[in-house]
This record gives sequence, C-alpha cells and structure tokens, in this order.
Amino acid sequence: TTVLPNASLQFVGFVESYEKRGEWIGLNTWTLEKGKNATITFSVKNDGKTTIDKNSLKVVVEIDNKEIGGSDTFVVGEGMAMGGTSYTEAVVLNVKKDAPNGETPVYVKLFMGDNLIDSKILTLRVKLT
Repeated sequence: TTVLPNASLQFVGFVESYEKRGEWIGLNTWTLEKGKNATITFSVKNDGKTTIDKNSLKVVVEIDNKEIGGSDTFVVGEGMAMGGTSYTEAVVLNVKKDAPNGETPVYVKLFMGDNLIDSKILTLRVKLT
C-alpha cells in the first residue's frame, strides 16, 4: 500500500521567461513562433497534515504533440510541512523549428514515484513565421 501526500500544483501557467518565473502572471494559453522557447511555471502546495519529504515529488511538463516539442521533468527539492509550499520553478521547452502551426495541449503533472497526484492542462499555440 502506498500512501500519497495531499499535494497540489499551484501557480501553473506560461510566463515570458525563466527569469520571470516568480512574477506570477501565468497564462493558460501561450502563442509563439516556431523555434522559440515556451516557459511553464509551477509550484507545489502541501494540502495535507503530514510532511512531504524533499526530492520525493516531481513535476513532468509535456507537450502533447511530439512534432511541436518534447517534455522535461523537475524534482521538487524542498520538503513541505502542513500548509507548506515549494519555490516557484519553471521548465523551458523548445518548440521545434519545423513544428506544425496550430494548438496542442501541454500537460503539467505532479507525481510521487509513478503515482499521479495532480495535473493541469495548458494550451500552446504555434503560429506561422
């Protein structure tokens, strides 16, 4: 039996750059040109009554359409007591130079091991250049 923490993703959205990850103006939809970077920000909140150990959670950010871009994983380095939060972090994903134009979902998923705890869906739009 695996006991999963009561944790959730917060402040999930697109931001202008990695350096601006802490300035929360995240958007659910982002439009950019082929060959540019999409920066997705997030943090984790412990909604439970137990402590979550550091390095026990990971956030996976994945562009659904593989012809547009790939994925990346971020390990949450902070432990969180009841009501605690992680730092606001970001993952930068490159949109391929030959990506098709149009929309694709971007999945932001919170895992403990192989167990999905929370997820959010964003929309990435690729425009013609």
